Amino acid sequence: MNIPLTVRVSGMHCASCARIITQKVSSLPGVSDISVSALGETARLTFDQKRTSLHDMNAALRPLG
Repeated sequence: MNIPLTVRVSGMHCASCARIITQKVSSLPGVSDISVSALGETARLTFDQKRTSLHDMNAALRPLG
């Protein structure tokens, strides 16, 4: 089941940060749509909770800083 979600992503400083986060999260299995705003420090995404989780997304982003 695909779930739409908006989450806060703190620490972004520019459009490059948003682009890197978009690329990293969209590569996870089950993520079908993502839009990241550096200015709003948010990510709107749709994902299949049977294929990935918020924990997986956090783990993918943690090494980025």
